[in-house]
Amino acid sequence: MRLLRIVTPTPATSEKSPPPFSSSLARLLAVDKSVSTHEIQIEIIEFLDDIPPYAILSHTWADEEVSFQDMQNPGVAKMKKGYAKIIGACQLARKEGLKYIWVDSCCINQESSAELSEALNSMYQYYADSAVCYAYLFDVQSDEDPRMGDSSFRRCKWFTRGWTLQELLAPSEVVFFDQHWTRIGTKLSLHDAISNFTGIPEQVLFGDYDGVSVAKKMSWAALRQTTRPEDCAYSLMGIFGVNMPVIYGEGLTNAFMRLQREIIISSDDRSIFAWVAASDDFDLDNRGLLARSPFDFRLSRNIGVSDFHLQVGRDSSFSTTNSGLRIHLPLKFVPPPTDDSDGYFLAFLCCQDEESQQHVAICLQHKGGHHYVRCRANQLKLESESLPDSQDVKRVDVKDSSRLFMGSGLQVGVRWSYPDSSWCCAQWLYQDSMWCQSTSTHLMTLTRRDQLFLSFECDQYGFGVAMKVSNNALLTNLIMDLDSSPDPPNGIFPEPGSGRFQYYKSNSNISKQMSRSFPHTRQDLHSVVNISKLPPSYFYGRQSPTGVFVGSLPNKGRVYLTVHKTSHKPNWMVDIRISPQDTDLPREMCPPALGFMVQIKTKMKFHVKQVIPPDFFRVDHGSQELYTSIEPNDEEPTFRIIILEYLDLVPLRLALRLGIDESKAWAELVYDVGDDESIESISNRCLEADTRRWEDQEPLKKLSDFRLLLSGFVQTVVHLGRKERSTLQPGSHWARIEIEKQTKPSNSGTILPGLRSFSSSPFSSPLASLGTTPSSPPHILASKVSI
Repeated sequence: MRLLRIVTPTPATSEKSPPPFSSSLARLLAVDKSVSTHEIQIEIIEFLDDIPPYAILSHTWADEEVSFQDMQNPGVAKMKKGYAKIIGACQLARKEGLKYIWVDSCCINQESSAELSEALNSMYQYYADSAVCYAYLFDVQSDEDPRMGDSSFRRCKWFTRGWTLQELLAPSEVVFFDQHWTRIGTKLSLHDAISNFTGIPEQVLFGDYDGVSVAKKMSWAALRQTTRPEDCAYSLMGIFGVNMPVIYGEGLTNAFMRLQREIIISSDDRSIFAWVAASDDFDLDNRGLLARSPFDFRLSRNIGVSDFHLQVGRDSSFSTTNSGLRIHLPLKFVPPPTDDSDGYFLAFLCCQDEESQQHVAICLQHKGGHHYVRCRANQLKLESESLPDSQDVKRVDVKDSSRLFMGSGLQVGVRWSYPDSSWCCAQWLYQDSMWCQSTSTHLMTLTRRDQLFLSFECDQYGFGVAMKVSNNALLTNLIMDLDSSPDPPNGIFPEPGSGRFQYYKSNSNISKQMSRSFPHTRQDLHSVVNISKLPPSYFYGRQSPTGVFVGSLPNKGRVYLTVHKTSHKPNWMVDIRISPQDTDLPREMCPPALGFMVQIKTKMKFHVKQVIPPDFFRVDHGSQELYTSIEPNDEEPTFRIIILEYLDLVPLRLALRLGIDESKAWAELVYDVGDDESIESISNRCLEADTRRWEDQEPLKKLSDFRLLLSGFVQTVVHLGRKERSTLQPGSHWARIEIEKQTKPSNSGTILPGLRSFSSSPFSSPLASLGTTPSSPPHILASKVSI
């Protein structure tokens, strides 16, 4: 192991070659307490055994991290941005009397595959053996209450990354610091907040893992992201106490299945099979017993460990054979509901849902002999009845037929949000994709030669976001310090930080109204911007493509660019958020007792724009499902407003107000919500519309009283219900929102007000110049350019 030490400066020496790798080698950074903070020089000390007490740094990697090779030349190391982070951690260690510290970026020789493999297998133990862990949260403000519903601590990048899960759990003491190394709190002092938004039980944060199932542990990592897909599996090795070779390039599915097979060798906990596939998976009726990613365990936080006393029959073991995974399970046949459908078996896992105390079962389809496949893989069944008798215990062989999918490109989802109407997206470059001034979500496929550029502006300033595909990964960059200065010669993009706004107009008569008010055709947009001339420097330092990039605006607001890889489509999500200065008041956190699991069913491209008031406990389960809590108390409203948006030439926004009174759910609905309409205004409109329906009444059904120019009328149906004991889902209630187009309403509607005076709108002249009329709207709103 290698540790870092801080010593007094010595005359510069020539660059040294890295020492050869030894499987028992330990490197630490050593800390000399007598050295002044203004005269710090770091050196690496190597230990074969008798490792001294040391601190350890937990952080999310950013630009210019200091590598092991950089440490061989101090002059090079000090030029890297990450060097200041190491110095800050060393100063803390020295103040606490520790002479050594371990930092992953510079204590591991990552150019040695053998050393990297051993380090990843030993990482959990490195953190567990440390005297203290310093968690550096670069995107957190220390002067706010971490228990606020929308606090930066709650939303920080550190809690979204795969590797930091074990860095939270393994050390006995974890201390959180902001970007200025101001202390925020500790794992123990903030245990209630951390437990609530991570789903990790408080007992585990205190070091007690008794009675924690495999499925529950997997659920902690279900919504976390890693730069390399295989790391979603490798980062869990220490938590489950297993070791396996590190093979980058094998893909997430292969790596995660290898991890589960290693767990099976040392554990007989059948909760490892208690997972739920994504509803849009193509092979829900032909799956094996093993999950394909931690995401499949996103609903398993209440699954208990399998109980020996619930085992039916004498054989409780399971093993891997050439016929697949072999296990003995109690089976219960479920007959087909109709003659033209097939029946299936409920296979009980001998574990229970801790909340309802019901038995957990999966669905199996018999394929002959002892061979079965998992069907209805997007469901877990909960049964209150006793388990089947021992004569119903059958040998089950299930073979995993995992497939790796190589698409023609990366599917990317992009969405953005503004604090007010003064902001707009001034550019959107992509073929056949929708573009509009307001908050939106776009799905696209980028091939290996594609680039994408967006620019955003308000009246005084702007910023840009650049994206491109490299080696099957999405590289992004946030470009700040932009203004509306005159067009550069030949439309060539300047270097980042030059203070020049990144969109250029070939015709001075086409004003900013054109880029704000309506979509361009491919030809017109290409004349505005030549994206093929994006300089390579726009993507320097973005070799770690996932993360959060933060930029500061002149009005003290901030821009947050969040990029993360998902385990389902779209493959990548890019979130751009412009936030004014935070004015929320701190409050005492109260765990929710009530809440809704919301599902959106529509063929129209509606997306969730906003949930108000902000929900500390909100969890997005993909793009069409989310959980939101209801907190009935004196200070908070007893409802949440979910704003859905659909992009026509003028966006349609509808607001669904969900509430629970005396454990009984209700819903209200209004259309045509303003971009910045307040909670009070929406609530008053809901009361005036008198659309409230309770869970025991007929579904809420409402037709829009206006006609969208491109899509016609819209009808929304809201179904409400109480969570059934046999259903595995978070919250106490559910809401299903069904939205569809209606071409022939029962009564004639009116055109959306924004389109009613189309001929006198600010953008009527550009439309006329393009030869486009409201009856034949532009069908290409942006352009994609391959370079």
